[in-house]
Amino acid sequence: VERGLGADTLLTSLVLAVGSDDSGLGFNLSYAAGGTPLPKQIDPRALFDDLFGGPLTGKGAAQLEVDRKLGRSVLDFLSSDLERLRRQSPASERVKLEQHQTALREIEKRLTRTAPLCDAPERPREFARLRSFGGGEAHFDEITNLMIDLSARALACDLTRFSTLFLADLSRTGLDPSLPNDVHTEVAHLYLARSERNPGRPETWNALARQNRHTYGKLARLTQRLDEAGILGDSIVYASSDMGDPARHSSRRVPTLLIGDAGGAFQSGRVHGFTDAVPNNRVLVSVCQAFGVEAERFGSSPSSATVTGRLDALHT
Repeated sequence: VERGLGADTLLTSLVLAVGSDDSGLGFNLSYAAGGTPLPKQIDPRALFDDLFGGPLTGKGAAQLEVDRKLGRSVLDFLSSDLERLRRQSPASERVKLEQHQTALREIEKRLTRTAPLCDAPERPREFARLRSFGGGEAHFDEITNLMIDLSARALACDLTRFSTLFLADLSRTGLDPSLPNDVHTEVAHLYLARSERNPGRPETWNALARQNRHTYGKLARLTQRLDEAGILGDSIVYASSDMGDPARHSSRRVPTLLIGDAGGAFQSGRVHGFTDAVPNNRVLVSVCQAFGVEAERFGSSPSSATVTGRLDALHT
């Protein structure tokens, strides 16, 4: 948003999730200026309506046009009001006002939507239950597929150029009868890795591998959809966990997968293993530069070396 990369599309970005719209620490991937978490969309039907407008005919279409005109007049007033506040406010409050103005610009773009560059898919069915611990688990596999397919179509139609998707695990879904009901506690927390002093427990590796097979199967689906749309070569998909050893809550040795070469910015088809610790921030600096952003650092840290510099091994 701050770099204007989403200014030309209907939605600056899609912020999607399966099972939980919690935006708290550890549950969110996308943030606004000042570290404010962006709200997540967990309903495929609502996502479809955000992207393609939903089914509107007759009186519904006419009422929408009235709402658009009314919305634009209100937003014009609020924008002017916010600008006056910005000039009168101390610097500490201006970030909040800028966030409000950004949100207003996003609404304005939706009110003046143009026709997408490709046809809309079929509108998803309505799900009575969407949330974890609320009975939504039985639908998570279908919901995940819909979120993937809709986000790929949105990218292909140039309705957005950025999307994040926070996946759920297989807990309470019944999709894999060999896994316990609680994958988080009974699989991730019981994982015992091999080390120099401990041979580990292969049965715990196998259980986690079954979960990972499902997750990366969804990633394969996304890759396939992008390829079918002819945009995989111009895209970059970043996939990762937040932990390398889940039982220890360790952020070291986190496996990270990049798919696509961002129009030639990256050299794909390679596996890198780093003997020394390489901060994840450097991967993100490389991604920023692939999009034309002249960034040399990503994030904040007491040590500037942690957040500064790109990962040269990725680049062509």
